[in-house]
Amino acid sequence: MNYSWARKSDSLSLDEAYNYFLNDESYKNRLFSHWNKAMAYTKTIIQKRTMNGVELYISQFEPEIQSRLEILRQLFFEVLPDTEESIRYKMPAFKVGKHHLYFAAYKKHIGFYPVYGLPEIEEEVSKYRAKKTKDSLHFMHDKPLPIELIKKIITLKSNL
Repeated sequence: MNYSWARKSDSLSLDEAYNYFLNDESYKNRLFSHWNKAMAYTKTIIQKRTMNGVELYISQFEPEIQSRLEILRQLFFEVLPDTEESIRYKMPAFKVGKHHLYFAAYKKHIGFYPVYGLPEIEEEVSKYRAKKTKDSLHFMHDKPLPIELIKKIITLKSNL
């Protein structure tokens, strides 16, 4: 580090030292760089503290996946405006009637759980059923979300 101001004079007054630092471009650049990093970190902490658990869960993914998860989340509020959301089993959970529905993002798909006991839409649901499961649906990232089907599932589950 360069302490050239200290070598100029042992009798540098506080005002002179202050003015020296104000006129030193490299010092100002370092100072503002540290200040900007501290402010960015503080902003991130404040945002995380004001987010609820589901928002925090969604925020950890890439923007494309965040968008899909946010659409899925909003469907719950569109169908059931008073839906309670929380994190259960480390996944977003939504209270629908006496039950909960969950979703979770993975590398290639979004899992949607549990979807069983709905014989009236079983044919539609079977296209998305995960292999070797009775209650899990997989919505692949490379295909559009089946919005209307998800709305039906939420509605039917809330009436059980």
